Amino acid sequence: GRSGYVAVWPLVGRDGTAKGAMVYDVPRDEIEETLSYLRYGIVGAILTSVLIAAGASLLLARQLTRPLSETRDAAIRVASGDYAAMVPVKGRDELGELARAFNYMAEEIEHYVGEIQEQKSRLEAVLEASPEAVVATDGAGRVTMVNPAAARMLGVRHSDRGRALDELGTPEGIVRCVREAAANEVAVREVDLGEKTFWAYAARMDRGDNGAGKDAGIILAVRDITEHRSLEKAKTAFVSDFSHELRTPLTTIQSAVGLLERARERLDPLEHRALELAEGELARIRAMVEELLTLAQMDSWQYQLEVGPANLGDVIRTAMRSVETKAQRFGIEIYFEDEVEHRCVCDVQKLYQVFLNLLDNAIKYSDPGDRVDVSVEESTPWLNVCIRDTGVGIPREDLEQLFERFYRVDKDRARATGGSGLGLAISKQIVEMHGGDISVESEVGRGSSFLIHLPKTPPSRSSSYAL
Repeated sequence: GRSGYVAVWPLVGRDGTAKGAMVYDVPRDEIEETLSYLRYGIVGAILTSVLIAAGASLLLARQLTRPLSETRDAAIRVASGDYAAMVPVKGRDELGELARAFNYMAEEIEHYVGEIQEQKSRLEAVLEASPEAVVATDGAGRVTMVNPAAARMLGVRHSDRGRALDELGTPEGIVRCVREAAANEVAVREVDLGEKTFWAYAARMDRGDNGAGKDAGIILAVRDITEHRSLEKAKTAFVSDFSHELRTPLTTIQSAVGLLERARERLDPLEHRALELAEGELARIRAMVEELLTLAQMDSWQYQLEVGPANLGDVIRTAMRSVETKAQRFGIEIYFEDEVEHRCVCDVQKLYQVFLNLLDNAIKYSDPGDRVDVSVEESTPWLNVCIRDTGVGIPREDLEQLFERFYRVDKDRARATGGSGLGLAISKQIVEMHGGDISVESEVGRGSSFLIHLPKTPPSRSSSYAL
């Protein structure tokens, strides 16, 4: 009645004949007991291995995550402004290298933040002390920053941050300046409020990350130029009144010189020379008075262009005829061989004055035997005029100031030839009123070239005339 397992192995002799058999009988219960023991042993070994591996993993994970946690905590402290936060460096493995890199980064951040804070403090000090009103707005036109001068001049205070300028009673001209800057990047305006006159400059603060200045803010600077404008008006009025007052005695002197001129044949050589000197000085003073009056009109915005269709070549030739006698007296030859019509819309009288001034200067600063060449080139829609002489030239250090009022390069030569230092300043302003520009190239001993870049039609009158 007992069950089990029987194993039989035959026993074979060397001659291949069966000699017997070996029988092994194992009870079933014993086999099952052995298998059960083996199963429990294997399961136990597996569980033990799992527990050992889990413990080792936890220990290793703790060794790995602790430096990372320390780095995370230090990063949070640095982000909150504690730049002294450092990560302990343990070993020279990857985690140690990470800790060293983090500590270096924290030191650099502390250094750069310190520099930024210092620059910010300096900027705040400058803005606090600035006599100009400075206001910053965001992309929606709301005030984000003001300085004390803005409160004094515009009535915009720190408490107004977050509000739009047009809600704060800011002068309309200044609000328009800000709007123009938002549309065109930069805007400049002079705002006359009667008792006060302001100069306003606004610029758009484009951000590099938005590509086109979207939602960019505006920085506005406003200067009180009331006193400056008053002084300018007083100066202009004085120059104008003084020049007008000089006209009467000059007319009287001119009449007296005219009477002497009629009796020229009865004058002895010394008296004849004195009369020539008087005529020359009188002409120089009259020219200076006219130039002063012209500048006074320019400063008071009374100097306007009266434009019409013209041939620029004819204007140049008229100016050449006016200086022809003087050029012959100085031994200077003037060449303009261009017979092509150069049609343009311009103020003929004022451009005549420009060419007259430039040709007169070329004669004054040339020596006998030198020559002056005039040329015109068309480059639609521009006309480029060049007046080139082979005279004494202009030192490099004088070129930047050449078009300033009353500036003369060679004062002795200018005094001898009757130069006032106003002609080039007037010429520059006339050319700019036409929408052009004037420049000079020169080298001492090799002469000068004055270049006029002139539009065929002044911008403000572009639709009034056809060429």
